Amino acid sequence: MNVFSIELCSQTQPKSNSIQMASLMNTKRVVTGFLVAPLAPAFMHGLFMGGLPGFLFAAFFSYSATLVLGLPALFAFTQLGWLNLWATLVAGAVLGTIVGCILIIAFSSGLYITSSALLMVAMLSAYGFSASATFWWIAIRDPLNPRPGVTSAP
Repeated sequence: MNVFSIELCSQTQPKSNSIQMASLMNTKRVVTGFLVAPLAPAFMHGLFMGGLPGFLFAAFFSYSATLVLGLPALFAFTQLGWLNLWATLVAGAVLGTIVGCILIIAFSSGLYITSSALLMVAMLSAYGFSASATFWWIAIRDPLNPRPGVTSAP
């Protein structure tokens, strides 16, 4: 079953919450989101940490983290029906934090954590937040209803 296809969800069949969420997305928007969203942290890193070399360095790791962590998170969140803005933003920040913790464990020089390591975790959390916000804006948000839950007066 392709969870990203609108055609699989007809109006006459009862829908589960995850299928309703998946029907809001389409394959083209999801692919575009996965191609564009990792560029947000790469642009941030390039802007604050060293121009084009910083951008290329961050783009490599950002695309890698998106494939390894972001894609499975999207599948899980689709099945659970957690494709709202807040869940997406929290997931991005948490995944960025996980990447930061993995890097600290992999490259720590001792048993203590320095303030620069904690700053790196905070930075990677912000990068994950920005990537997930960009992805949500492109792939999940309903462009026909920019303010869900708000109805206009008749």
